[in-house]
Amino acid sequence: RNMGDDSYIESRWVGVACLSWLQVLIIGIPIILLTRRQPVAAYFTRVAIVFLICVSMLLFMFLPKMRLMSQPQETPASGVYQLRVAPNTSPSTETESRLRHRINELEKMSGEARQGKARSSDSQPCRPIDASYSTEIG
Repeated sequence: RNMGDDSYIESRWVGVACLSWLQVLIIGIPIILLTRRQPVAAYFTRVAIVFLICVSMLLFMFLPKMRLMSQPQETPASGVYQLRVAPNTSPSTETESRLRHRINELEKMSGEARQGKARSSDSQPCRPIDASYSTEIG
């Protein structure tokens, strides 16, 4: 079946794992025959062969997937996850203009507060800060 993306196809890695099993057996069987009269060496050889067969399958199946997952995506995100920005503007200029506008508002409020203190001690409280300005940076 054609899935479009070849990065997660496992048949190639199953084939490579089977070839590694064949290589382990080609080397392991003569060693088993040589060590059949020495129980400790024969036991170690059999355990090593089982270990190499199991680990080779696990490594050839999961290392390619882990390598693909650790690499950054080459294609851009699609649809829902793309950043939506007004036409002909970039995110940095839009954020920059919002920040400049907010700075101007704060300077104006600061100037009014200084003038109000000079006139009377009953100045009006400052307007609360809008939460949308503090979370959009970064």
